Amino acid sequence: VTGTNGKTTTVRMISHILGQAGLRAGMATTDGVFCGGQLIHAADASGPRSAEMVLDDSTVEAAVLETARGGIIRRGLGYDRADVAVVTNITADHLGCDGIDDLDDLTDVKALVAEEILRGGTVVLNADDPRSAGLAQRPAVRERNPVVRFFSLSASSPVVIAHRMSGGIACLLRDHQLIEARGGEETVLLDVDELPGSFGGAAGHLLANALASAAACRALGVSVKDIRRGFATFTPAGANPGRGNVYQVGGVPLVVDYGHNPAALASMGRLMHEAWDGQPIAAITLPGDRRDDLIAETAATVATWFSRVVVYEDSDLRGRQAGEMTRMICGALTRHRPDIAILTAGGPGEALRSALALATPADPVLLTYETLGPVRDLLVSLGATAWPGGPA
Repeated sequence: VTGTNGKTTTVRMISHILGQAGLRAGMATTDGVFCGGQLIHAADASGPRSAEMVLDDSTVEAAVLETARGGIIRRGLGYDRADVAVVTNITADHLGCDGIDDLDDLTDVKALVAEEILRGGTVVLNADDPRSAGLAQRPAVRERNPVVRFFSLSASSPVVIAHRMSGGIACLLRDHQLIEARGGEETVLLDVDELPGSFGGAAGHLLANALASAAACRALGVSVKDIRRGFATFTPAGANPGRGNVYQVGGVPLVVDYGHNPAALASMGRLMHEAWDGQPIAAITLPGDRRDDLIAETAATVATWFSRVVVYEDSDLRGRQAGEMTRMICGALTRHRPDIAILTAGGPGEALRSALALATPADPVLLTYETLGPVRDLLVSLGATAWPGGPA
């Protein structure tokens, strides 16, 4: 599984569903290497060495591997051929790192996951993202003679419609249901309300991850029954920690997410506007190892969705000087939204407390982070509990 957004959640979903279907799954993600649901190596495990750890375990029946840009560039994939390759999307992130200067370069790197599949294997591509969808026509992908499965949040997607007219397979969202379409035939996989954390469909990013995961699992022969059972038990805090987890602190809704690029933060902003009636507040940090223009673009996205923002710097400055990121983010926020209210803070704890102090019970708060462990400790210290609308 590769892409700009949703890799970790998609890997976790696929692994969870395969486990529910009775397989012993090995999983490598940014949070570590897991075999049979047990953590065996805690690290940012989205590179080839982590893939090799999973594949070296003779008890593993299915390997689900998050495959990030950096690992591909530095050491390759860590495997020879995949049965199924998933590309969630390809948008601007990490440009300027490792010689990747533009989206064409980034696409060339991410495309390797789709190119290195078994002959006749499956590629799962995002019909709503032009660069992901375009991989279906890439010569090195076509050479593998793949089965292409698109996923889309729109049943009227031109890519999906054309694919279905040629007899192709797609997973799509329509009438509050996740559907698998094979040509003109349709099978309901799940009602949106059966997916924990979907907020009745407001969490569109989660639905997109679910569609991608369903497409991958169906390609592996998993039954609709097992997919439905897998999704129903995929509770955010338990199965997907740190990704769109929703809590309450003193009656104020709190969303904790890893988002750090425009697409991810737009998804969070949209969710918070649709799921609650108040005015959202963001407590954010952004990684310092991104290009200045990308940091400014991400901050502008935050300003689009949030009128009140608390900015803090992570302990790992990633090559930046102390205070540099705060100045850069605040400047970009103000340029995009001159009337925005900005506070600065010395760390995630101070930032979250400041954001909560601004909020009423109608105003949801978003906290983004770089390291989950300290955030978990912070939530305990604040007495955070699961949001009553569903599990955190």
